Amino acid sequence: MLNLPNQLKLRKFTKKDITKEYLRILNNKKLLEFSDQRHTRHTYQSCLKYLKSFEKNENLFLKLVFNRELIGTCTIYIDKNNQNANIGFLIGNQNKHNKGYATIILKYLIKYLFQIKKLNKISCGTIDKNYPMIKVCKKNKMSLEAILKKEKKIKKKFYNVVIYSIFNKKK
Repeated sequence: MLNLPNQLKLRKFTKKDITKEYLRILNNKKLLEFSDQRHTRHTYQSCLKYLKSFEKNENLFLKLVFNRELIGTCTIYIDKNNQNANIGFLIGNQNKHNKGYATIILKYLIKYLFQIKKLNKISCGTIDKNYPMIKVCKKNKMSLEAILKKEKKIKKKFYNVVIYSIFNKKK
């Protein structure tokens, strides 16, 4: 799909990517502490069902590859009627955290979604404690659009969800 700098690539996630290592990542409660995925016990079958949910629609489920190694995933939920998209990331390989990969990928995705898909708005949401994701959004010139107060409960505490967005200047 997109060839990125620094040996990074974005490709369509396929059933061959549902490996034991991928399942280990998805079932890592610490890694997914800010994700609703932490509530689910992931299996090959549940992952296959999720992958199939991306068939026959505009949404994208992508793998993030660095030097031929799967380091994470990206989901893009596209609302073609309203010309917007919501993007989510999971950098599953903890050795690849804080390397700037999500920042680079988001930059290229914004360009692709605005120029090729002709969208008007792109958003990313996370809890207000997920500072790395907030930093990724800000580095990509996304602005805080909304705060959903006490939206997510994590370890007996409620957190706000922050929504960062960017608009297509050519629309």
